Amino acid sequence: MAFVALAALACSSSGPFTIPPGYTPAGSPNGVVIVRTELLTADGSPFTAGPARATLRWHHEESGKDVVLEAANEGPLADFWVSLPGGHYRMVATRGDGVAQRWYVLRFRVEPGAVVYAGAIHVVAPDNSSFTLEDEYDAAVARFRASHAELADGVKKSLVELLRCRTGSPCEPQSWPAS
Repeated sequence: MAFVALAALACSSSGPFTIPPGYTPAGSPNGVVIVRTELLTADGSPFTAGPARATLRWHHEESGKDVVLEAANEGPLADFWVSLPGGHYRMVATRGDGVAQRWYVLRFRVEPGAVVYAGAIHVVAPDNSSFTLEDEYDAAVARFRASHAELADGVKKSLVELLRCRTGSPCEPQSWPAS
């Protein structure tokens, strides 16, 4: 599986999308999103041969720009706590090769002036052969609270929307969590 942009896009930007000191959500055109990725081996242990710091590429639907985000921490269990312009974001996950390939769109909304939790994405590495989505809201908010206590109250749960897509057909909503 690979996380890639849906299409070749002319505009791309990268961080820092970190939460600025003293950030207050009220009245801001930006929102904060909390997401976790986990690179795991087939037996469920952390995959430690990956990059030191995880990155994600998300596409902002309203602006047409891609954003490249870095995790707040190093290692295979990566927390993303980022401030982004409000709107809809998506990334693509693929599974399989060639004709048998299936692709999934993970889509969520960043609410201006709010802090939202979008879910955890578990990826089996090194071949990236599968992924699952998990709702780890309580644990994620507890980790977020340790460094952003002033923003941790009132975190809204807004789990990613999972869509299964096939070439030439409309994307179909999938049950959540899914593997």
